[in-house]
Amino acid sequence: MPTDLDWIGFDGTGFGTIRIGPPEPRVVPAGLVPSIEERLAAIDARLRLEPDHRGLFAIAELERLLAPTRAASEGERAIAERARDGWEVSLDGRSLGLLPEYPDFSELLDLLEARVVVLQRYAGAPKLAPEAEERPALMTRLASFDDASIFEVLAVVDARWVAGEASVGDLRAAAHALARPALTVSDEFQLADGLYGRALATLAFARSYGENEVAHAECMLALALGYTTHAKQRAAVLAPDEPLVSFVRGDCEQLRLRAAPGGEPEAQFLYGLALARAGRSLEWAKWMGGSGRVRSRYRCCVRMRTSGISRTRVCCRTCWRCRYNGQ
Repeated sequence: MPTDLDWIGFDGTGFGTIRIGPPEPRVVPAGLVPSIEERLAAIDARLRLEPDHRGLFAIAELERLLAPTRAASEGERAIAERARDGWEVSLDGRSLGLLPEYPDFSELLDLLEARVVVLQRYAGAPKLAPEAEERPALMTRLASFDDASIFEVLAVVDARWVAGEASVGDLRAAAHALARPALTVSDEFQLADGLYGRALATLAFARSYGENEVAHAECMLALALGYTTHAKQRAAVLAPDEPLVSFVRGDCEQLRLRAAPGGEPEAQFLYGLALARAGRSLEWAKWMGGSGRVRSRYRCCVRMRTSGISRTRVCCRTCWRCRYNGQ
């Protein structure tokens, strides 16, 4: 009769069978006993967010724009892999640079601009005419803050780009034009990554010729991508009376005063957007209906499938603009 009564239990040989004796030692596989450091590293790896995928799309866009002989295919994006203190970015097996562990908007731009410098050294890279001023016709279209005019600007720049006649001013006009639909599009399902990537790549390319000249577009695009701190920093270099500065500060009342009938198109554009974002639907409907803008402006169902810098596709058949117009 065993005398060790430390453990009593069923041994599995039959109902009611009891074995009295010490418990058998439990064998734990060595692979199931990671160290505390290994467990913390595994948890950290699961919780770590990759760099902004829209920035990875922008890197591939730069390759397509500036290195046509080794360009990425449309819709392709770069890959970010964990490195020692950040992320190594690569495309088609080629290392393109490093990003810190938690890159902000300025660090994404730094990587893109560094890539612009490298790509412009390759033979066959497009050369821009040195004229830095935006053409008057393009400036007039941009000043209207009208969807159709925005795509007209992109179509003009695209034609000049394909013909090899684009200038620095054209590039800046494209950066301003692409930032506007990026700010207004609603993209809960991440279907506009191509637009964001094109806008970010074009901005980085334009910044390589002078960052202050595209500060307005940079501020607007930073807001569109959710980098509000960077947007506020760039707004500081804009004229204090610009409507975009009021929009960044959340000064809806100032925008309302400047968006009165006959007021500035930019203020009207941003005031309507501010009301929509704030969920003030009754005020928005009253303002839009009273201004006559719904049928004459912001018609968003425009599709562009061209070959150059403005090649993108923007169409939202179920948005409020199209429903209102019965499209």
